[in-house]
Amino acid sequence: MRNRIEIYSDGINAYAHIKVNASKTGIRILSLLLIIEIFLFVILFSHIGLDEIIEMIIPFLIIMVFFVGLPIKYLLWNLYGNEQLIVNTKCISWSYDYGFFKTNLKTIKFDRLGTGYEKVMENDKGEVGKLILYNYSRENNLPQPIHQTTVLLNKDEITEFDIQIRNVFENDFFDKNGFIPFSLN
Repeated sequence: MRNRIEIYSDGINAYAHIKVNASKTGIRILSLLLIIEIFLFVILFSHIGLDEIIEMIIPFLIIMVFFVGLPIKYLLWNLYGNEQLIVNTKCISWSYDYGFFKTNLKTIKFDRLGTGYEKVMENDKGEVGKLILYNYSRENNLPQPIHQTTVLLNKDEITEFDIQIRNVFENDFFDKNGFIPFSLN
């Protein structure tokens, strides 16, 4: 697993564009199982009479969604999956791209933002885990998780994105207080 991340900032927002890079063997196994599953559903459906089909259409559709639809979505995620994450001083936003369809941009406002790291496993490149974003509530100052990345990333990449988020907050602080960045030039 070698997921890729592109991190950049415009001074107001910190952006992370994360691309899934799943193993080819896992994708082939999932594809094979889906083909077998669809083949079994076609055989089962062809042995049912026309009068029974009308009675079973709703349960059949529900079963198809769970046993075929969700694995197809998972396969598309492993083939084309992208996660777009945008953080600024007021809210975080994210969306997922499955190649053939993209989710709407979801935005959540926060009072105070905190970041964290959850180690999932270790590989030859080092620690791999998830970035977790917390909201510290004004009422009780307790952290509440508001988002975590679905794609596993190296700890160094998460640290780099965390630095970009801090820079966005620094720039906002300088702008609000009229500070001019100091330079020796």
